Amino acid sequence: MENPLLARQIPRAYPYQNGNVVPPPPSSYRAPSPAPTSGDRRGLNRLPQESYTEPAVKNTKNNSEYLSPHRFNLDEQKAVIRHEKETAKNAINMLSDRLRKLPPPVDNVRLIRPITPAQPPITQSPVPSEPVVVRTPSPVPQPTPPPPPPPVREEWVIRDSVERDPVTQGRIRGSFRKEPLVPQPPRPPVVAEKPAVKFVKAPWKLTIRKEMFYPGEVLNDIQIIDQVFAQIVEDCKKSYPYRIREQDRKQVETVLRQYEIPPSDLNNQSNIHPDVKVAVIELARLWPLYFNQVYEVVEKRPDESVSTIFAISEHGIRLIVHTPHDLENPLKIQDFFPFETIADVSLEANDILSVHVRHEDEENAYSAVRIKTNQAPQIKKTLDRCLSGGVVPKRKFVRALEDYVTSEVNHLSFKQGDVIELLQEPEGETPPVGNWLYGKIENRFGFLLAQYVDSTDGDNVPPIRHETSEDRDERVRFFDDEVPFSSERYTMIDFATKYFRKPKDKKKQETWAWEDISQIVRFSEKPISQSLLADLGNEESKYAVETFHAIMKFMGDEPLKKSESMTDVVFKVLLICHRQPTLRDEVYCQLIKQTTSNISQKPNSALRAWRLLTIITAYFPSSLTLKPYVLQYLGDNADEWQRPFHGTARICQTNMIQTFKYGGRKVLLNALEVQQITDGCQLRRQAFYISKDHNVSQTLRPITVAEEMIQELCNLLNVRSLHEQQEFSLCYTVGKDKHLNYCKNDNYLMDIITESEHKKLPFQFYLKRTVWVHPLRYDNAAYIDSMFDQVIDDYLRGSLISTNSLGQLTAATTEEIIKLAAYLFLLLPDNPKGLNAKTLPQIVPKSVIEPKHRHQEEMVTRISRQLKMFGGRMRPAEAKSHFLELLSTWPTFGVLHYRLKSVVENGHQLPEVILTINKSGIQLLQPKSKEVFKERNYDQIVSVESIRKTAYKIVRLVINTMQGEETLDIKTDEADEISHLIGQYMFVTGGAEERGSTEL
Repeated sequence: MENPLLARQIPRAYPYQNGNVVPPPPSSYRAPSPAPTSGDRRGLNRLPQESYTEPAVKNTKNNSEYLSPHRFNLDEQKAVIRHEKETAKNAINMLSDRLRKLPPPVDNVRLIRPITPAQPPITQSPVPSEPVVVRTPSPVPQPTPPPPPPPVREEWVIRDSVERDPVTQGRIRGSFRKEPLVPQPPRPPVVAEKPAVKFVKAPWKLTIRKEMFYPGEVLNDIQIIDQVFAQIVEDCKKSYPYRIREQDRKQVETVLRQYEIPPSDLNNQSNIHPDVKVAVIELARLWPLYFNQVYEVVEKRPDESVSTIFAISEHGIRLIVHTPHDLENPLKIQDFFPFETIADVSLEANDILSVHVRHEDEENAYSAVRIKTNQAPQIKKTLDRCLSGGVVPKRKFVRALEDYVTSEVNHLSFKQGDVIELLQEPEGETPPVGNWLYGKIENRFGFLLAQYVDSTDGDNVPPIRHETSEDRDERVRFFDDEVPFSSERYTMIDFATKYFRKPKDKKKQETWAWEDISQIVRFSEKPISQSLLADLGNEESKYAVETFHAIMKFMGDEPLKKSESMTDVVFKVLLICHRQPTLRDEVYCQLIKQTTSNISQKPNSALRAWRLLTIITAYFPSSLTLKPYVLQYLGDNADEWQRPFHGTARICQTNMIQTFKYGGRKVLLNALEVQQITDGCQLRRQAFYISKDHNVSQTLRPITVAEEMIQELCNLLNVRSLHEQQEFSLCYTVGKDKHLNYCKNDNYLMDIITESEHKKLPFQFYLKRTVWVHPLRYDNAAYIDSMFDQVIDDYLRGSLISTNSLGQLTAATTEEIIKLAAYLFLLLPDNPKGLNAKTLPQIVPKSVIEPKHRHQEEMVTRISRQLKMFGGRMRPAEAKSHFLELLSTWPTFGVLHYRLKSVVENGHQLPEVILTINKSGIQLLQPKSKEVFKERNYDQIVSVESIRKTAYKIVRLVINTMQGEETLDIKTDEADEISHLIGQYMFVTGGAEERGSTEL
């Protein structure tokens, strides 16, 4: 067979060029195509054809790169190609056979057991003694019968113990579904769902409108007032408002002119006072056609049936005739029946409504208005509501006593003084455990604790609160401490021009140009010979030179001495700044100089300078003169992400702001912390206990203070009000005795950790509630556990038990103790063993348990009876909530008692007393009778401090009284704790009236 390739190639003659054969281009190997004509232009035919005379791709090839048919045996090549194809085909067939024989995936194994027809048993012949060889004759070919119908199969599913992720399920040779171990019935055919209809451009527009007012309805919600007013204004702007007459629009214009509302405010209606909006709405409620429920009905008259419009408003019923040809008044009122004249409304049929109207002139004369419509039941229901007088339910309001901020779903956050409208609980919503209400503030709905609100004046509707633009600007507070200065640019060149040391030579001073100044604030490879700042003396200038050498050593631009380390260099700079406060600005200027245009050949020179700046900014503030320049420099480097050290600059900026706010760290960092900061590790994880058995790990920065950590831990307890967070304190124990110490809000946590690690003492941090002004909340499980663990020891110790004048328990207190014991028994881990006398010390206060066995058995019986009343087991969180809710009603809840060694009042020794601290003030009680010896409110306390004497501490209180100023010196072992608690109560109770927004 002739090769077509040879048939196309052999007759052609190749041209010669420079003695070599020039082959045709590769396109000549293809089938010839007709030459394009001038009118048949393809591709980019918008450009002139002359532009495409040259080939788009130019290349050169040797003759050996082209196919030469004379150099190859084509038959042999075809055989090789055919063999490769057959080999590949056989391999694919073998793989397909193996795949078909593979078992199903291990997730689901489906075994199909076909029902085979029973075959007769095969009788075995006796085995001969000698082997007999039998040759089977070849079978005679017979016609194959048609295959029998497949038997009915029952599918069984064997559960497997292997589980796979649902995401990977579909990737393993198809997806399978686990089914129960029962025969599967035949499944109905799956009907494909019809695709949903989606309108790209909907031919309608949905709006929310106020259709009608009911009799006696009062508008008091500012949201509804804004919406109804906007609806009236938009309808008045229409060319044909339909239900608004011309005189009605003029009335609105008169009201707006009366209140001097400019037309521009109609587009920005937040500037319009609610009184103006209410005046427009009240005027619109008098319009006869606007606020109506409208129905198209057929009026059944004695002699005819007439199509009309049946309208219901807050004043009565109107029958309206529609005249579309009258553009000015398309709706004309035919009859009007006030509600006072309507005697009865009844349904004669499902589509016929009869309204009996009393004539105003004649007392016993009635007439009936009969209408026919499919909406007759709906009309009757509306009329019954209007006639019954109970259309608008009586609204009940409460006022918030304290701030309550929460992130829980379906819970309501509010601030002190907010007016909350109480509503009915929605269906399907289960309120949390405790005394909860359901209410709304504007358009926010949710549950709220009854202890946080005052309902004494709940029947009065509160006035509408309007927030002007000035009030809104005053309410929005910006805590932007980063740039507390003007928008003026503070550059280091300007600072150097004003405060840097100038050359000594007078000629150089005269020619001190901008280039010289810019060189002073840039990186220097050589040490300085004197201070940068001009106002430093000779002695201070020597220290400035030492700090610059230390900075260069930390950067690696100057070698360390044999006995020096990185920690020594950092300590040297910190100690100089600590002992010489006037040199702090000098150190800041030196570090800014070394981080500006750093061209050092040493690796990480600029990076180490920036990290040393993070240490300095965490310890010492600069002067107020230098502060704007440093913040500007750090802000410029932090805001431009293209700069190589913008992240470290942001850390320095944050550290400096924190240092100005809290004063800076006080304890020198250890060698490990220096190494970590040098390596760029600025964070540390630390455990904080929020209850006895529950701790959380929080991230600490070198500048984290106790106040910030209290806020973070309170957020975990869902305590988000700043005022409520002020009732918590951060405590820590150090050493084996685990004495509890209280952190001040401005204490740096890394100072406490560094000092404890330096002394090699174990330490732990705790979050503790120390002030009990806000009521308890039950919307967070961690909060409930924390409060329960904090009060349970005092309760079992008997500190919260109060007795009568004879020192005995009242019947009501005893009953509450029994109930509290039942809650505690449900929390015991081994309560299924049953309640007995041995269990009482774990659930009953020690002072209540009597030694006689008979009394103990009686108490066990009463507790068992109370458990039966609970009706079974109870969740731990629910039991703790009920326990706290009942215990918080006791007068001694949240009261702390301290035994004092001595009390001196204005130099006079007082008899032995006990100090109690609670939310109302401090009290000095007589030890035995518990009578109040002296009582002082927090408003009377001027100051409180803990003073260390030679071998003990005292708490000094300065108090204003009617007789004058008095001083109490209290000698006690808990001086620090008492002074901390009294100061915290003074802060919380004294700032309640002055605080503003409390949300974080």
